[in-house]
Amino acid sequence: MVSLPGGPARGAAVRTFLIADVRGYTRFTAQHGDEAASRLATRFAQVAGEGIEAWGGELVERRGDETLAVFDSARQALRAAIELDSAFADETRADPALPLGVGIGLDAGEAVPVGDGYRGAALNFAARLSSGRRRPSMHSSVVVLPAPFGPSSPTTSPAATARLTPSTALSDP
Repeated sequence: MVSLPGGPARGAAVRTFLIADVRGYTRFTAQHGDEAASRLATRFAQVAGEGIEAWGGELVERRGDETLAVFDSARQALRAAIELDSAFADETRADPALPLGVGIGLDAGEAVPVGDGYRGAALNFAARLSSGRRRPSMHSSVVVLPAPFGPSSPTTSPAATARLTPSTALSDP
């Protein structure tokens, strides 16, 4: 393992990455102005941070309308994504002037620790999943296997990409 500035020693390990991205943020900024966009980004960051922390994730990066988090558990990342999807919808209903239509992407795999963050194919794929051109939704390449097939081991494959629903993402044996 390599000790990096700004954090404890981190090495190669399978982690699950969650990327959440506010859909239509650039258009919202153009239509409503910088102040409204700042309020939207602030609310997004608050809701995302609370959901990530609640499920044991680590907030790695926050860039305006995008958040990157890492989880040691694929199951916890899936649960966080489902909770976040619901929380963003609730916030939008509570304050339609700040629409939190958010795309969420998940992928698991090894990534290279760089500074206070990570780089690698798993992050790239999660980002592609979160930024799909369709309506806000959750997509994941993570499959959480029930006990007979493995100890909740994440398996990744573009072919395994699926629309998540609470019933499919959280099926426990």
